[in-house]
Amino acid sequence: MICMGLFSRIASIFHEKESSVKSVDERKTDEPAFLSTSVGMNENTGRMGYADSSSIALDERKFYQPDDYYTLYSYPETDMGHRVITFEERKKTCIPSERGLYVAEILLLDYCQKGKYPKPDSGYPGFWWFEYGIRDVGHALESLRERGFIEPMPLMQSVGSLNVADLKKLLRRYGGPVSGKKAELVKRVQENVPEEAVAETGLIQKYRLTDLGRKELEENAYVSYMHRASGLTMEDVPEDQQFNVWIVNKKLHEEGRTDWKNLIDEIQQKRRRSIEETNRASIENLKKFDPKGYEKLRAQDEQIDFIQKMEAKYHEDEDALVVFWEEIWENGGLKFEGAHWLFRLPDLYLKRGQLDQALKLCKQIKIQKRNYADKAEFYISRIETMKKKDMEKGTKK
Repeated sequence: MICMGLFSRIASIFHEKESSVKSVDERKTDEPAFLSTSVGMNENTGRMGYADSSSIALDERKFYQPDDYYTLYSYPETDMGHRVITFEERKKTCIPSERGLYVAEILLLDYCQKGKYPKPDSGYPGFWWFEYGIRDVGHALESLRERGFIEPMPLMQSVGSLNVADLKKLLRRYGGPVSGKKAELVKRVQENVPEEAVAETGLIQKYRLTDLGRKELEENAYVSYMHRASGLTMEDVPEDQQFNVWIVNKKLHEEGRTDWKNLIDEIQQKRRRSIEETNRASIENLKKFDPKGYEKLRAQDEQIDFIQKMEAKYHEDEDALVVFWEEIWENGGLKFEGAHWLFRLPDLYLKRGQLDQALKLCKQIKIQKRNYADKAEFYISRIETMKKKDMEKGTKK
């Protein structure tokens, strides 16, 4: 999006966030205590305090970022900073599944079914700490194994984790062909190389789901869905405007439901209605206290709507589109901010080889739109280089 809509922009002026991180349930379960992430949460350490990493095994440390990456706040020392809610704290607000697993643990099952854990080649992503409060992922995986949700995959089924160079080395050693795609190499190694030789490579045995783990993941598929959903919100907005895995977890259990897809649709619809009501109230406030500001925002939205309609109308008629944009600039240019539309006409000129027109407009933008001076200068430099090359070609001819 190049510009927020009128409702959203007005809401950003008037809407004050309200904390809505509330305890859903104080129940306790019988899961092993060592699963909990140990964190030095002394508030006196400030936002730059770091999570305790002492439980992480030495042979796993290389699969994490340096310790100072795992701050107690996301975006520390900024207005965007939010204190990380640890897994231990989550157990007081998140409701476990029938088998006693919490959201973060269910998501770990999702990653285990891909055959990449433990010790993934690219390391454990930071979201395990910043979004789910787990600092020692390896320890959490071990807990899931002990409770029967995952099990080590047979070594030969983990061959796919080897890189191509190691696969070819094994095949050469045992007289196998080394041509083809990685999947073909993996299959040849599995069929022709002894397990002892594979073990000598230091191949890490990955986890796979047990029947219990597969059933758990199937019955709580909302966790994986919400982890990858777009438009997620933080928990410091009013509850009726939240859209995240935690609110879905809460409502599923409070309402005794299993139709999580329908519930998610309902949450989104309710959130939209709540935002619209908040924005309508904000509009009335803006009309009352800043009528000029309101008229300015309304004019911006009207122009955005008009531009989008004309873009759709002339999307197959480039000549008409250029004429339309020239009229926009002849009548004062854009009333809103946004690099895409601001440089739309220069881009059209460049596409058509109209370098002089593009250069003139970019120089105008550089003067009139200070926030985009650097981008305008980039265009100017690029156009001047193109003109120079055209001149050199003409001279050679």
